[in-house]
Amino acid sequence: MANERAKALAGQFIMDMHTHFLRDDTRLEGFVRSREAVGKAGWNPALAGKPQTLDDLKFANYFKEIYFDSDTKVALISGSGSEEPRDWFLTNEMKADARAKVNQLTGSRRMMSHAIFMPGMPGWMESVDRAIAQLKPDSFKGYTVGDNTNKQLAKHPWRMDDEKLLYPFYEKLGKAGLVNVCVHKGLYPYSTTKNFPHLRRVRRRARRRARRRRTGRSSTSSSITRRSASPAASGTAAGSSSRRPGAWTG
Repeated sequence: MANERAKALAGQFIMDMHTHFLRDDTRLEGFVRSREAVGKAGWNPALAGKPQTLDDLKFANYFKEIYFDSDTKVALISGSGSEEPRDWFLTNEMKADARAKVNQLTGSRRMMSHAIFMPGMPGWMESVDRAIAQLKPDSFKGYTVGDNTNKQLAKHPWRMDDEKLLYPFYEKLGKAGLVNVCVHKGLYPYSTTKNFPHLRRVRRRARRRARRRRTGRSSTSSSITRRSASPAASGTAAGSSSRRPGAWTG
């Protein structure tokens, strides 16, 4: 039934704004295991029982699977940075080159690209300037954990509301006409909060606020008092997430 429905909808315009492939000199073997798991789970029968290698995660197979094997019409090539330079999925230059290559091969604008930004890293704002001037990314992408590939190496986690660190970046993008900023947010791992205690304190405050929303209670420095039940108090107000009523995000 799923295959029949997919065939019936194959003519729809599909624009996938979060795709990846890995650089030729990658050492990130973990993603090979991910492809194997997808095959074993039956999510993609074409992968079941087929040995997976790093070559399956590189450009040639990416191009085949995205533009020939799927219904995707337009894709955006994204990535992830790291404190370890060789563990970037792709450098910003590599993403821009892939975009140019795909659009040349297809004779149309079939690929867009991110540029990765890593606030707090030495020279990060200069890297943003170079990307804007030379690479012309369609948008920027970052991870609040800093290094999402090797979380144990993360030395520069950040918050989106950091006025000193991030606001100059937002202003720079606005002046360049770049209105989209894509950010992966979520719980900081223990290794990060251990090394950056101020993040842990923020997380604890967020946890207390979330608990109060769920229970309908508010706390003061001297007491805990009962609030009247309301959608906002129970964490079901419009716009809130029922899956993460107290999202402790970065």
